[in-house]
Amino acid sequence: MMRKSVEVKVKCANHDRARAFLQANGAVFAGRERQADIYFKVDRGRLKLREGETKSALIFYLREDKAGPRRSECLSLEVERESVLKEILERSLEQLVTVEKKREVWYLENLRFNLDTVEGLGAFLELEALAPEEDFREDELVRQCERCLRQMGIEEEDLVTVSYSDLLAD
Repeated sequence: MMRKSVEVKVKCANHDRARAFLQANGAVFAGRERQADIYFKVDRGRLKLREGETKSALIFYLREDKAGPRRSECLSLEVERESVLKEILERSLEQLVTVEKKREVWYLENLRFNLDTVEGLGAFLELEALAPEEDFREDELVRQCERCLRQMGIEEEDLVTVSYSDLLAD
């Protein structure tokens, strides 16, 4: 089943300031990890194979390219780190770009904060508002993201409209 969420990506030159906000508001630190996301050309949405230090996954998602909080629909399948799936994908689909990043994950209630340092691009913050399918109310999750961005002092010019893969491909 597609998992729905509302998410927003912003340039975040100061991860220390974001961490201070998270700590002051009781967020829970979930860990750090290096990840490589290999994007493949598909007709619709985005498809990537995420290779992480602790787990790997095949991820397909649909999301508008617009600034600010936006609906995201995602399907993912956890895979073995050294799976033959990577070879199948590389042999059958055109590879677009590989996004290498260090990710730090925090949780605050139903919000997930990813503090990302992306090779070749710099520092970012991804905020994702999660809700169970039966409680998914997009307008409420958008307001929750907007309130959090205001509290963090995020400026409109810091909003990012596209994925890291698009930024690297440009």
